[in-house]
Amino acid sequence: MRFVFVITLLFVLSLENAFAQTDPIQAEVSFISSQYVYVKFNSTKGLESGDTLFIEKMQGLVPALIIGNCSSRSCACQKLGNENLAVGQKLSMKLKMAKEVKNEEKKDTQNISPKVIPSQIPEKLDSVDVLEDKSKTVRNERMQGRLSTSFNGDISEPINSRHSGIRISSSFNVYNLNKSKLSLFSYVTYRHRYGVQTANNDFINNCKVYSLSMSYDFNAATSLSFGRKINNNISSLGSADGLQIDHKWKSLQLGIVLGWRPDLSNYGLNFNLPQAGIYIANTIQRKNQNYQNSLGFIEQRVGSKVDRRFLYFQNNSQLSKKWSAFFSSEIDLYENVRDTVSITPKLTSIYANLRYRPSRKINFQLGYDNRQNVVYYESYKHQIDQLLDQATRQGLRFSVQYNVLKSISVNASSFLRFQSNQSEFSKNYLVNIYKASTPKMKWIISINGNYLETEYLKGIILGGRISKDLFKQKLNIELNYRRADYQYQFGELHSIQHIISPNISYYISRRSILLFNFESNISDYAYHRYYLTYNYRFGR
Repeated sequence: MRFVFVITLLFVLSLENAFAQTDPIQAEVSFISSQYVYVKFNSTKGLESGDTLFIEKMQGLVPALIIGNCSSRSCACQKLGNENLAVGQKLSMKLKMAKEVKNEEKKDTQNISPKVIPSQIPEKLDSVDVLEDKSKTVRNERMQGRLSTSFNGDISEPINSRHSGIRISSSFNVYNLNKSKLSLFSYVTYRHRYGVQTANNDFINNCKVYSLSMSYDFNAATSLSFGRKINNNISSLGSADGLQIDHKWKSLQLGIVLGWRPDLSNYGLNFNLPQAGIYIANTIQRKNQNYQNSLGFIEQRVGSKVDRRFLYFQNNSQLSKKWSAFFSSEIDLYENVRDTVSITPKLTSIYANLRYRPSRKINFQLGYDNRQNVVYYESYKHQIDQLLDQATRQGLRFSVQYNVLKSISVNASSFLRFQSNQSEFSKNYLVNIYKASTPKMKWIISINGNYLETEYLKGIILGGRISKDLFKQKLNIELNYRRADYQYQFGELHSIQHIISPNISYYISRRSILLFNFESNISDYAYHRYYLTYNYRFGR
């Protein structure tokens, strides 16, 4: 319970920082017409006609907008320079008065367009947050999609091999359909394996719908989604069927998820798996700093019985130019073992990652992973004892990347995984040396080594890769080689494998690419497999 209290307290304190932040100015683009950019503020007190708004970036203050006229919460502005702005975009800006800008314009008149006369901008602004240009619309329809088709097989067994199959994936997104507030999203895959016999090997089991939803934006702050969707603010939930409502207020974002979980066996619709959740997220932006926090509560059921109830917390922070961190955790709030119900909080998982980049040449990362088995007390009722007895999986990772020269870098990583029921750690050490293409030597070369030690085997994997672009980067050829030496701890089995893998990539056009990969194991246990993939991207 103390852990829940500490996390909640930290979250509340971060919200206080968000509300206390007054410099830089927090704003949002509410509407863009053919001539003007309308910006919504918490308050326009202190803003005057002719003031220039500067966006704060890594290189310093960049002039973005000049104010024409203001209402109590909105300003009509005209763009300066080539900054790309979009409706709903959050802005963290600083203000310089027009008199201060004049001196800077004399020093550099090429980067700032001629000053706008405030009288050229509309004198009257609506008092509402979202302003409308009745003669123009800015909801231009935008479409993005990708289609991927893959064939894979084994030359020795073209039909009956378990490695022979086909995979088709498609993603298709339409933003502002027919210039409206409606958007559509989808991601669907189909996979069929020829050499695998299953009891229900039909289309429903082979086809997986990960996303299929429509979204309606009431305004820049409120949106509603219906269908199957993955919500980034509560990503541990995975795909969720039903209704999702999202509302933004200042630096806060509130959301509700109401619907069902996908079927556990075939990922289809299952109305017997209801779930509901609520989350709150906030973003804090400062100079060289960015903090994103989200806290969610979810309850999942089977029929009318509780299956799982848990709390989810996530923090993503850019602490400074050199430091960044990520943290997430889940706390289960429900347990039902042998008809004994408990609501005592139980820490289910922790994942943390810290990154330090003191210079452009070197980069350090440290990660910790501690995840227990997620227990669903109704879905897996007959396996609860087995799941509870299994130990927590823990892992520690450390990596460093050093750019020796402009085209040469070295990456070293170490992984340690351990469980309470094991006497020794599972160890994994990797080293990779990478040489990029240069004008004098246009080959990309990498050499890597991997040492693996677990409870039941020891292994050393040495390999290398060489690739080159040809015909003005229309064609890429690549050759991979790996030597794997495995020594099993129990028994005298000793396995050495030599694996050769040539790859060819052909760019048919700017949007389409054809890839061919061949993998051959020329050791005692020989196999020869191929992979053929065609990718096509489309959009407007």
